[in-house]
Amino acid sequence: GRGEGASIVALRIETLPKDPQGLAQALVACDGVAAVQIGATDEARTSVRTTEKGMRKNEGFFAGLLLIEALDVASLQGALRKAAEIAPDVMAGASEPEVYQSMFALEARIADFG
Repeated sequence: GRGEGASIVALRIETLPKDPQGLAQALVACDGVAAVQIGATDEARTSVRTTEKGMRKNEGFFAGLLLIEALDVASLQGALRKAAEIAPDVMAGASEPEVYQSMFALEARIADFG
C-alpha cells in the first residue's frame, strides 16, 4: 500500500518472513490497512556502539521490523491476527506491539493546473 494510516503498529521481529512480499501483500489487503513495511536489520551498522544506545537498557539485536499503518486500532488488530495466522514463526518471536496514533496531520500540496 502507499497510503498513510492514522494508527501504526511497530513490532521488532526475531525471524524474517520467508516471503516478505507475500506477507506484506496479505496484510495490506486487510480491511482498513493503508501500508505495510518489513525491514531487515543491518547487523554491521546497528551493532556500532553509540552514546544514545548506552542510555537505553536491554535494547538487544532484532532481525527486523514490521510496520503496519491503518485507519484505526481495530484495523491494526485485524492485521496482527492475519499475520499470526499466515506467519506464526515470525509473530511468535515478535515484541509486544507498540501502537502509535496520530492526533493531527496537515499536508500541503502544490498543484500545477497549467
